[in-house]
Amino acid sequence: RQILLANGLSIRFDIASFDIGATMAGRDLPGIRQHTTTTRPLGLFIKQVDKIVRAAQKHCSTTTPFRIVVVGAGMGGIELSFTLQQRLRQNVSTAVQILILQNKPRILDHYADSLARRVHQLSKEKDVQIQCNRKVVAVEPNTVILAGGERIHCQAILWVTGPASQPMFKESGLSTDNSGFVRVHPTLQIENQTHLFATGDCATLIDYPQTSRAGVYAIRQGTFITRNIRALLSGKPLQTYRPQKDFLALINLGDGRALGTKWGQLVEGKWVMTLKDWIDRRFVKRFQSST
Repeated sequence: RQILLANGLSIRFDIASFDIGATMAGRDLPGIRQHTTTTRPLGLFIKQVDKIVRAAQKHCSTTTPFRIVVVGAGMGGIELSFTLQQRLRQNVSTAVQILILQNKPRILDHYADSLARRVHQLSKEKDVQIQCNRKVVAVEPNTVILAGGERIHCQAILWVTGPASQPMFKESGLSTDNSGFVRVHPTLQIENQTHLFATGDCATLIDYPQTSRAGVYAIRQGTFITRNIRALLSGKPLQTYRPQKDFLALINLGDGRALGTKWGQLVEGKWVMTLKDWIDRRFVKRFQSST
């Protein structure tokens, strides 16, 4: 019952709860940390995107476009590509090309086929290229290297791959799934550890292992884990968490519109972007201080 810190110190505890999220898949590949822009941490990412915009503004070639490669075609990779393309169109006079690389057979693999088809249609309208079954194995300065040796030259590389587990749980000898995410019961207690809890992207629900690592689940688990820690301390019964089967997923298209999907149904338009903006602002406002 000790947490070991990187500086060599330790903290004793009776009950511990982990909500450390996930890291990004593939970050240990050669050159990824040195030569790509990742979306985490967000504050640094915003500064890096500003640098990309300034570099595009200085791009003087009349024969080759300013090319940006986005690695990863999940919700984050798609939304980032569309919104960045729109921003560059508004602020850059030179030609810009955005290429999305996906190592799987299809984009948005955890979402409805109808959403993937519509995103493909929109990508053609927005001059964003999408290539599936393209596995990145390494990155060099301004160059993406694919399995098989093909090299793609570009001016910027954005790394927006899916979640990967933090190594801490496996290194601690806790129960993890095949991907290294810690396994938790419906009470959000770690398997075989009644005094340890975990929630959000760092954990896999034993009874619902296919639950996607989306923020909506982490947010709702927060209420359960708070109540259950208090219940454990007071000797009361713990509540069980059951994830919802689907949720409203929204993609900012960058042009004042948004694309939404739930239960396989699609909605699209400016009113969807208005809804998305309202939801996002309402959520963030909950954490803002009034002072």
